[in-house]
Amino acid sequence: MAKSKAEPEPAPAPKATGAASVLAWLKLRRRKRDNAQANKGKGKGDGTRETFESIAVAFLAAFMFRTFLAEAFVIPTGSMAPTLFGRHKDVECPECGTLFQVGASDEVRPPSGNQVEERNWLSGLPVSGSAFLYPKHRLLTSFCPNCRTEINVKDLPVFTGDRILVNKWPFEFSDPDRWDVVVFKYPEEPQTNYIKRLVGLPGEQIEIERGDVYARDEDGVRTILRKHPGKQRDLRLPVYDDTKPPVALLKAGWPERWQGLEQDDDARSGWAKGGDGWSLDAESRSYRLAAGDDRRWLRYRHFVPTPDDWELLPDVEQPTPKLVTDFLAYNTYTGGAMAGFGPDAVVDGRYWSGYWVGDLALDAHVEVESAAGELVLELNEGFRRYRATVDLATGEATVGYLEEGLDRDEPVETTLATATTRMRSPGTYRVEFANVDQRLDLWIDGSLVTFDGETTYSPSPLPGPARGDLSPAGIAVTGTAATVDRLKLYRDVYYRAEEVGVPAELADLLTVYDEMIQRFINTTSWRVRAFLTDVA
Repeated sequence: MAKSKAEPEPAPAPKATGAASVLAWLKLRRRKRDNAQANKGKGKGDGTRETFESIAVAFLAAFMFRTFLAEAFVIPTGSMAPTLFGRHKDVECPECGTLFQVGASDEVRPPSGNQVEERNWLSGLPVSGSAFLYPKHRLLTSFCPNCRTEINVKDLPVFTGDRILVNKWPFEFSDPDRWDVVVFKYPEEPQTNYIKRLVGLPGEQIEIERGDVYARDEDGVRTILRKHPGKQRDLRLPVYDDTKPPVALLKAGWPERWQGLEQDDDARSGWAKGGDGWSLDAESRSYRLAAGDDRRWLRYRHFVPTPDDWELLPDVEQPTPKLVTDFLAYNTYTGGAMAGFGPDAVVDGRYWSGYWVGDLALDAHVEVESAAGELVLELNEGFRRYRATVDLATGEATVGYLEEGLDRDEPVETTLATATTRMRSPGTYRVEFANVDQRLDLWIDGSLVTFDGETTYSPSPLPGPARGDLSPAGIAVTGTAATVDRLKLYRDVYYRAEEVGVPAELADLLTVYDEMIQRFINTTSWRVRAFLTDVA
């Protein structure tokens, strides 16, 4: 006997095909319940069970996403700064207007007791838990990276660290690449997550020397680990921005860092002011040069003030140029729990200003008024002067270096490679020249110039700073009138290691010019060499 009305068939159980099948099954059950209530004409269902089922499915989906696909983290400390900021304060310099960040994670400590602390205090990756403020560890002052004035930061608002979303599946299909930022668990603390930049690969020994990183393979062959030009361009750190000068110091008689100079063997840096040449428009911060046949230099000298210089205002003492160092405003402050040296201090009776950095980059806008003459960009490192020369009539660019030595009367010139650029007509161009990781790179209007050969080189056998490093950057123009503005000088990231002594092959060489180096910088600070073995 046939039924007068077909009863709704129960929904089949879902097949184990994933989250999509689970959601489809829930939809079928909801439709069945709604139909049944409509047929009865009653609305007795309160949806409690359905609500719990939805919450359970959402929780399951989130758990699976976090476990297998991606996980979000907040960076509490600055071990990866400036790539990733931890807990920090934003600071605007009242003297020059420079905006920068100072790390504030030193103000807090992890909770104590039996509470599980999953926030990695040492290396900077939290998972859960919280830290709290220690009043005695409050940051008091920080130092502007551009003009070095001391700034009160105690009451500035604090910002949490950068938020990152970490993919968990890519390394299931391929190995990580060198310089990738990775998250991993430290084997001796498996409950702790670490975030670091990957440098060493299996089978390599990693060596840090003079701020650069090297790898030794299993055969003992040493190779410098160069960053991609685009990556090293992103990682560069400011030394001086000429568009934000220390106005109060300059009004009191402090010298401009960029000036028209000529070579002078009697000058401390080998360069002195004199003769006709570049003139400064202080209001627009632009430097003008009339057309001429002689090569005339606009050069940078590192007249970096100390906190004492600012305290002497309106009187100032005439400074001497110093070496560019690895000063980093993010890590330089007073107060806190672990505040180290300020930007300038005296240690054991010797002037201390960090580690000398020779890897620099120059960024400027150059307006040329005719397609004639040449443009020269120069960066000094030790006894070498690295150059990029552009023929303004043809656009041909050449990179190479001049090398001086203790036993040479004249520098020896070496050409590395040439290229054709678009800089061959009157106009304004943005030029960037970098000497980083033993490689020369040139950008014109933001585009990396492709040369016809390698622009890498072997380092100088004389590894220390020379007096030319007191005037480490310069621009010269011949054959045309030119205007230069928006001048910026950068340095490369400087990698540090624990000092383990001077390499034996340098011991005799160091005695030759150790006295000169002592005048500039702590004599041992640039002789760093350390080894990490079996880095995976």
